[in-house]
Amino acid sequence: MGLLLAWRCLSIYSGPLDVEPKQTSSEWVGAWWLGWPILSTLIFLVAILISMFPTQLPSQAVKEMAASIVDLARGVRIQEPTDPKESSTGFLWSLRRLLTNRIIVLNTLATVCLQTAMSNYLALEDKYLESKFYIPKPSEAAGGFQDPWTSRLIISLLKPPLVALHILVSGLAISKIKMRAGRLTGLHTFIALSTAIFMFSRIFADCHSLHIEGESEGRLQLLQTCNRQCGCADSPDFSPVCSQEGSFLFYSSCHAGCKRVQYLDDVKLFANCSCVQDALGNEKLHQAKGGPCNDPDCNFSWILNQCFTVLTAAMVGTRLVGNAILTFRLLVHVSGCEWYRGM
Repeated sequence: MGLLLAWRCLSIYSGPLDVEPKQTSSEWVGAWWLGWPILSTLIFLVAILISMFPTQLPSQAVKEMAASIVDLARGVRIQEPTDPKESSTGFLWSLRRLLTNRIIVLNTLATVCLQTAMSNYLALEDKYLESKFYIPKPSEAAGGFQDPWTSRLIISLLKPPLVALHILVSGLAISKIKMRAGRLTGLHTFIALSTAIFMFSRIFADCHSLHIEGESEGRLQLLQTCNRQCGCADSPDFSPVCSQEGSFLFYSSCHAGCKRVQYLDDVKLFANCSCVQDALGNEKLHQAKGGPCNDPDCNFSWILNQCFTVLTAAMVGTRLVGNAILTFRLLVHVSGCEWYRGM
């Protein structure tokens, strides 16, 4: 739902009214702000409904009342805590009890570290794929739905429902198995270590792609004699093209000196590419196709990279329910409720 809402909002033009560029243009400014008021309203309505819940569920109140009646019938006296720090329900005392509970602090710290790592990776994923596999970033104008690589688009659409499915399955499994807190913590440790291994192993993804024409010692000198008359932008978006025989890779069609473009079976073909002619030394060979040059090693590494992405998202989703259960159990234990022992 979030992806669909973002796509719909970004497809609404909210830039200057005197001009309305094409949706695929880099000048397109979508209504990126429109999702915030919509989501804020929905969250506010849900918060109102949640606030209507009683402080204690009727079934739990009946259980506690029955237990107190049985204790009174047996002559058991309930001793009130003598330490005011333990019995106080004020904000500061409750906060102190939370901060002095090492399990809660360490579990929260582990969750924060994992989420920080995932957030940073997602923020830099497009740059990583650009530098490693020569894959251009998806079109921001259409919210990612005009991704030139169909496989990445499919994976991006499959990840949210896959994570939701793992959350449901893990919740049902924990409920049926009735997993104790110790085993649940061990499962979380295994998931966190596996996620770290999967993320770290992507460093070694091997892709022997061709070097971009104009690249030297990690620097790009894109303007050449063959493309100086093309008026290429100083900092253009990365949109690689490959010569027709697959031996030369260029940063973009403009830097390849291409003057014509046509589509053949959904494949973008460029013609009259002066830099391709100079690189091949043959005026008859002047065509190039959109996308990086085909390499079997890169194709395998790309598939492996996508599989690791799906597995990592699924494992993180599996951890969410167990982490919530652990947190609730610890909070109940810290608050001093007696019925925690039966959980």
